[in-house]
Amino acid sequence: MHNDIIDTQKGIAYLAGKKEVYVKIVGTFTKNLDAKIEALRGFFDNDDFARLTIEFHGLKSSSASVGSTLLPVFALELEKAGKEGNSELIKEKFEAFVSQYRDTCEALNEAVLQL
Repeated sequence: MHNDIIDTQKGIAYLAGKKEVYVKIVGTFTKNLDAKIEALRGFFDNDDFARLTIEFHGLKSSSASVGSTLLPVFALELEKAGKEGNSELIKEKFEAFVSQYRDTCEALNEAVLQL
C-alpha cells in the first residue's frame, strides 16, 4: 500500500527477521512523532540549525532502520545542509520534511497491521 515510502521487509531484515521486534520498534518510532515534531519546530523557530542537524542525523538512521525509503534520504539532505551552514535550504524544505515524517509514520502504522 505504501511501498513507495516504506519497505517493511527491509526493516524486518535489519532485525534478523524478527517481526515482533520490528513491530515494537515501529511503535516506539511512531509514538514519539508529535513530541519529536514539537522539538524540531522549537529548534527551527529558534534558528538552532546545529541542533536540527543533529536531529536530522538521528532521524536519518532511525527511519532507515524501520524501513523508510524516503525519509532517510530527505534527512540526509537536510543534515548535509546543516553541516554546510545552508540554513536557507533547511528553511525551504523544513515543512516538507515534517510532512514526509508524518506520512512515513502513518504508513508504518498501517503496514504493521498487515504483518
